[in-house]
Amino acid sequence: MKKSHSLCSISGGRIFVSYTTRDSIINKKSLGVLLRIISTFGKPFIDLIHNDSPMKQDRVKYELQNSSLLLLLETESVEQSHWVQWEIEMAKSCGIPVKSIKISNVMPTKQQLIAALNS
Repeated sequence: MKKSHSLCSISGGRIFVSYTTRDSIINKKSLGVLLRIISTFGKPFIDLIHNDSPMKQDRVKYELQNSSLLLLLETESVEQSHWVQWEIEMAKSCGIPVKSIKISNVMPTKQQLIAALNS
């Protein structure tokens, strides 16, 4: 039986949030707001907020490999970030589903996040 990756199946799972801070809308404050929303669906990992490890990239790799889902915050500069591209490729190679939400001038609402996670 194929595993479903709908919102129901990730409920309580680990959600790796991929983003770039090249776009000013993505910063520690806006990520903190998203953290509160995403936490209602599962256990998020947001590098800028959670990564207190001395081996930062090793921690990112560990968190990603142990995630149920990668949520891409798709801003204008996301394709220019080699780290984001690495995270997406790593998720795909590990069989971790990638969901994305387009972000331009405002952060997504809870309803928009639900729609993105269920897409």
